[in-house]
Amino acid sequence: MFPRVGVTWGTVVGDDQWPKLERYAASLARAGAAPVAVVPGGWGELARAALRRRGSAFVDVLEAPDAADCQGWILAGGPDVSPVRYGEVVSSDTVRVDGPRDELELVLAREALAIGRPVLGICRGFQLLNVVCGGKLVQDLPSEWEGALEHREGAFHALRIDPGSRLAKWAGGRELVVNSWHHQGLGESRELAPGLRGVAWAADGLVEAFEDGGTVSRGWLLGVQWHPEREDVQDSPAARRVAASMFAELVAACRP
Repeated sequence: MFPRVGVTWGTVVGDDQWPKLERYAASLARAGAAPVAVVPGGWGELARAALRRRGSAFVDVLEAPDAADCQGWILAGGPDVSPVRYGEVVSSDTVRVDGPRDELELVLAREALAIGRPVLGICRGFQLLNVVCGGKLVQDLPSEWEGALEHREGAFHALRIDPGSRLAKWAGGRELVVNSWHHQGLGESRELAPGLRGVAWAADGLVEAFEDGGTVSRGWLLGVQWHPEREDVQDSPAARRVAASMFAELVAACRP
């Protein structure tokens, strides 16, 4: 009745990180799912201890699971994806990575796409899905993307939305203002993976959302560069409506 939806996290799982992770759990619980925290192997006990101390909407903690262990997946926000994962060397000392998390999510995402499990990629998860599908990333937007907007905590910007996309249906139009907090990103012509279809763009040309172009997965798939789970920021009513619809459709896709 309540599909289990895994939310990936990394090796930083202490009490100070749980408010961030709990936002995903709360969004899923409101949409009718049983959220499960997923961490790299060896980090489960620390995560369980933090969960017990705080109380949580999460119903379980899993260490490095198989993709079949949940009916759906959220690849959550977090640190940079290592450039090594898409065949490049690190170009900037601003790049911060979590190797065990990269390994966990790369394996999990490939398995989930192969068996058709619903997957929502948020911020880092959006970027990681692009890498899994064969794309690349701009490693440091301020220095490597000409004309980059402010993409930092506290920033907002408008999106231009493909009128035939899910986002346009949820937003009720072709524009949406969203929060923006990311260090890396991707462009349409240079970094977007084959098989993915860009469906939202910032004014600086960065892709801010993609869907499956028809060849990536047999299941539901969406990636967004912003943070729909962040109710602590002053998003517009339209952005909050889109966020609620996004989680509700993900959970609906997880039900048999």
